Amino acid sequence: MASVLRMSFMSVFLATCLVPIGASLPGFAGFPKYAAIRSMITHSINKAMQELAITKQLEKQYLLSGMRVVPRKRFTHAYHTADPSSITTLSDKSFISVKATKELVRLTNTPLYLLQSNPDVTIEWQRQISPHCNIPVAQCNQRYMYRTTEGTCNNLQNTKWGSSMAPYLRYIPAAYDNGIDIPRQHGRGGNLLPGPRVISNILHNTGRSEPDEGGRSVLFMSWGTFAVLDLVRTPVSKGFDNSDISCCPPGGATADQVASCFPIKIPRGDLRFKSNCMNFVRSQTAPTQSCDMGVRQQLNEQSSFMDASMVYGSTQAILNRLRSGRGGLMKMTMTGLLPPASDESCTLSGPGEFCFDAGAPRNSLVPSFAAVFTLGVREHNRIAKQLNRYNPHWSDEKLFQETRKIVIAIIQHINYNEFLPHVLSNAHMREYGLFSTPKGHRTVYNPNVNPTIGNVFGVAAFRFGHSLIPDLQGMKEAHSSKSVVTPIEFTYLRPAMLFADNGRGVDKVNIWQLHSKQAKSDRFLQNGVRNELLLDEMGVALDLAATNIQRGRDHGMASYNAWRKWCGLQPANHFSTSLGGLIDIDPLAADLLSKVYRHPDDIDLFTGGLSEMKIKGTLTGPTFSCIISKQFEVLKKGDRFWYESDDPIVRFTTAQLNEIKKVRVSQIMCANTAIQKIQQHAFLVPSLTNRMVPCELLPTIDLRHWIETPNQQSQAHRFRIGYRLNNRVIVPYNPVRLWAYQNNMVLPASHQIINL
Repeated sequence: MASVLRMSFMSVFLATCLVPIGASLPGFAGFPKYAAIRSMITHSINKAMQELAITKQLEKQYLLSGMRVVPRKRFTHAYHTADPSSITTLSDKSFISVKATKELVRLTNTPLYLLQSNPDVTIEWQRQISPHCNIPVAQCNQRYMYRTTEGTCNNLQNTKWGSSMAPYLRYIPAAYDNGIDIPRQHGRGGNLLPGPRVISNILHNTGRSEPDEGGRSVLFMSWGTFAVLDLVRTPVSKGFDNSDISCCPPGGATADQVASCFPIKIPRGDLRFKSNCMNFVRSQTAPTQSCDMGVRQQLNEQSSFMDASMVYGSTQAILNRLRSGRGGLMKMTMTGLLPPASDESCTLSGPGEFCFDAGAPRNSLVPSFAAVFTLGVREHNRIAKQLNRYNPHWSDEKLFQETRKIVIAIIQHINYNEFLPHVLSNAHMREYGLFSTPKGHRTVYNPNVNPTIGNVFGVAAFRFGHSLIPDLQGMKEAHSSKSVVTPIEFTYLRPAMLFADNGRGVDKVNIWQLHSKQAKSDRFLQNGVRNELLLDEMGVALDLAATNIQRGRDHGMASYNAWRKWCGLQPANHFSTSLGGLIDIDPLAADLLSKVYRHPDDIDLFTGGLSEMKIKGTLTGPTFSCIISKQFEVLKKGDRFWYESDDPIVRFTTAQLNEIKKVRVSQIMCANTAIQKIQQHAFLVPSLTNRMVPCELLPTIDLRHWIETPNQQSQAHRFRIGYRLNNRVIVPYNPVRLWAYQNNMVLPASHQIINL
């Protein structure tokens, strides 16, 4: 039926809309003349628009007929987008730009890089594409003292650098099969690459979860997820009316003909998956600021900056939804849980439960993640209440923005001084200037540094953390040596643990992850994520390793060897571990790679990087260390609001900054839970060298340094003006209702939203 629909729509459009160009465009020898180029660009854009119309009609027919639509109660709610309408608009603009580029390359028979380097072509392209692009330019007030929600106006010369709803940055050219948009499926010599599930079964399969050799806690892994969801959020493509797409329809067939589909083929005899297809939908695309001629780029919903957007959201609409509108507070229940979201975003196990709402939709992927998200919002509200006591004259808006600024600074400090030193070596930390100063300011901002998250960071390098995920989730009482654990596959998007003991489940989950070791950092992924990822009620699941490999190919990610070269490391010419070969990979892994790939140039970056031997004392090998170091360097140097900045407009006072530098994860845990004793280094399990101490002995942030003097109060007028100039939507100071319940949902009294 799909082929009939496609032929029907294509015949109508081609017969009525497309004009043959052979007779109207002059022939040419070599590069076309300007008049011909102008006509070719016009034709290319028109054809792209027609293809978009055909695609949308097909998607509508798929939805109406029930084809290619994922049934409810499936794992797709893990990939819900935060702002579907905006994403669809951006995707349409990108579709036109990429398809027109592709057609222009075909018509001119000229490589893309030559077209991009020709001023006549690029000027004419911009003139014709602009009516179909129209991406707003951010208007900035350089005196405004707070970050915008979207990340715009951080760089005053390049106002969109690092902003949300924008494409990832490419450090090296994309490696699409056709150079523009077809996923990487062929390697050196044109040979077909091995299937991702085959690679997963041979290289990433482990029978038993080994604990971390360095004694790192599950909290370290959970915090890493919390940190990366501040920076990366790649939505997948959607069908008509934001419907989920099925690339594995009934009957065992695959949906290769659907443009958004790139299904993973399951090899015969697979011990876990009996069908021949694993659902995989391609990532949503995004246009560049000017819809430049170029290759397919992927969309990042989050802002690139380390600005706690996983707590606050990366659009004003999300932030408005999450704020209480009083006292600078975020919405929470009376038992200190995150506010309710739509029931479709998770699976509920009993009465009184609800799904959680936060700045990142995947906040409840597993209980340990949700517990850390809850800590983030609790910390915001704890600080806001104290600031309100010290500055009762502050408005809701002032309280919120000051609190948000402090929370962002705390997260930046923890990420660079507690988290990253486990991931990277001291040599890398020093080389890339990643350590903070012990006290005081340090201005590192460079307006020429683009902080936009690299595609390679989100799709490969920082996914090293997937090997750290243990097979279990659990709860533990502070006074008990025993834990109650559940296989991770039975906790995906199920918040039941958090509701235990009238909301005390958050504390129990946190105690468990403080005392339990994460999985070892190696090339293996545990069974619960490699065979049972997002297991749903119908028994359908995914393979995280195979999905990561396929996602890299979907994004046109260059090979392991290409990134070795970019990092200044020696690429491999053969599969031996001797000189000129896979020198950073152990012999067993190198032998397995030789059985899967035909040449080292074919190795996927995720698999190659994860297979490297780890630098002593760290969690990453040389290639991933290089990429991660570079990303965190530009995140720091390209951020005008970096917490250590001495810029008089955005800085903390020296006393305030020194208080922020006291904060550790252990102190945040103590301040926002009922925990009374904790190890000093929360990212390591308790030991003889990391003893448990009473919470009151830990240094805490003294918010009296934020008490506003009468002279400082005169600056409030400047703040109010700046806010109006930089934000389109303002949260009301006294909203009529703190929460609009969906579907007439009634919460139990213990879970009502706090009304302050």
